Amino acid sequence: MFDQQFVPLFSRLNEVTAEEMAVRVMVSIVTALSTYLLFQAIYSGSAVVMMASGLNSVESWRPLFGSFTQCTSLRGVWNQFRHQGMVTTLTVPARYITTKVFRLPRATIIQRYAYIMVVFQLSGLVHIVGDVAAGVDIKDSGVMQWFSVQALGFAIEDSVSWLWRILTGRRDDEARTWQKGLGFIWVVACFVWTMPVWTFPISRVSEGEGILPFSLIQPFIAT
Repeated sequence: MFDQQFVPLFSRLNEVTAEEMAVRVMVSIVTALSTYLLFQAIYSGSAVVMMASGLNSVESWRPLFGSFTQCTSLRGVWNQFRHQGMVTTLTVPARYITTKVFRLPRATIIQRYAYIMVVFQLSGLVHIVGDVAAGVDIKDSGVMQWFSVQALGFAIEDSVSWLWRILTGRRDDEARTWQKGLGFIWVVACFVWTMPVWTFPISRVSEGEGILPFSLIQPFIAT
């Protein structure tokens, strides 16, 4: 089920079964949820120790993640919900590369999206180390592709927002309930489409291993 042939989706829609879609959905949910819980556990545990010892105050430990209500767009996921522990590490080099190395004019569309792409590429380079450490051959890792698609998603969202403003004449930033719901579906769909390119290679080399002592997706996989 985690074979490379199952990674593409749109090019083989006529072959995709309900079982396979269930696996893609579960893999996406479990990957996101387990990562969230692991980071929260480490962060919260560290906070308890540091505050109990008197070395830090409560104010020193801001929430690691944002609210799930912010997951109505990819921008919301990456800029508001997801932990921002590596922001400076990624954004400073990305800004230097786009404005100093490539000499792109600041505050232009080209510079903006080049900057976003470089940020995600740098993040991919950081995460590919984890893939290799997990036993994934670097040529089989799809982490760089996955992060690249996130940048593409930003551009799609901005284009849709721009078109919406043109067609409706609306300039307010407050999204309606139905727009938030549609945005959440968009985010889930993006992850279901793209997540396998990163997670399937890892799943192949770490079969039988995991953070939890049991599998959350095994019931959805035919034996």
